[in-house]
Amino acid sequence: MADSNIMSESHTELSDNEVAIETSKLEIKSENESERTPDVATEDTINSPSSGVIKYGPRDPSEPCVACGWTLEENSCARYKSSIKLFYAASTRGAWALGRSFILKERLTSLRTYEAENLRFLKKHTKLPIPTLMHEWTEDDRYFTIATRVEGETLEKAWPKLTSDEKERIATQVADHLRELRGLTSERIETVDGKPLYGDGMFPSQKLISRDDEIFDELFHNLKDVDQSLLQQLRDHMPVCTPYTFTHADLAACNIIVKDGQFSGFIDFEYSGFFPVWFEFVGLRNGFGKDDREWKQLLSQKVAQYPVAKNFFVVRNSLFRNPMGEIGNKSLKDLLDNADTCPMLQHW
Repeated sequence: MADSNIMSESHTELSDNEVAIETSKLEIKSENESERTPDVATEDTINSPSSGVIKYGPRDPSEPCVACGWTLEENSCARYKSSIKLFYAASTRGAWALGRSFILKERLTSLRTYEAENLRFLKKHTKLPIPTLMHEWTEDDRYFTIATRVEGETLEKAWPKLTSDEKERIATQVADHLRELRGLTSERIETVDGKPLYGDGMFPSQKLISRDDEIFDELFHNLKDVDQSLLQQLRDHMPVCTPYTFTHADLAACNIIVKDGQFSGFIDFEYSGFFPVWFEFVGLRNGFGKDDREWKQLLSQKVAQYPVAKNFFVVRNSLFRNPMGEIGNKSLKDLLDNADTCPMLQHW
């Protein structure tokens, strides 16, 4: 998550004996996290033309499967059981397990992603445990990648089973690897191949940015009816953005792979790039669910901390929901006081 709102695809890795985010269940997520698809599809939502909900499970024998295209009648004529499984889908993109060794991702070409470039860049410049990109190609309006699978399971899935010592150890190991990642810097906010970054509306101008005043303008460009003296206070207390540091931008538990109580690797570099030095920490102070909040609380205590930046962003985001509310006003006070504390938020 880049700043408090950025989220990338929750790419779930597979254990050796199962394909799951939840056992034998396909997780469907809305492209817009604020409009998440209900866990249970009612008859009303299924039948609603605008719902976008696809009903999985029992179907007419002559109806093709939305994933593989086969009907139940066709399937009944064969003994073949595929080890290629669709295990993740969000809006118009999906991820498939090709056995236990590879992951195939498919998405529309209009949905931008930097993952292929990032994986090649990190393989060249670091020793991080990450997937190896095997192939990428485009067909019509579809973009495909095949990459190796990082062995293990997501921290999201493992978290309830881990002991306190194992959680502590994994957080320490992740923080150690992040220090190598953060040794990569740039002179501006950009992708690894020098293109403008985008991130949940944060950089709408789609231009290369290298000065704090440009960043401030990007962050507040469409803020209306805000007292100018308050904006000046925020500009005066804006955290220094340099050095622009390579940032994963979504260190949620679903993007950390673990095995046997140890850190195994990072996945999902779709929105990574060179961001302000405090960007990773700001994202770590936002939990999406109880377990993710607990994980990020632990990890954020082991990495370089930027409480002023977090307070700055809480105020910035609160201004878009004017009036700011209790948390926003508390962060504004802490920001102006240059306090060394900042909130740890949980969004659901």
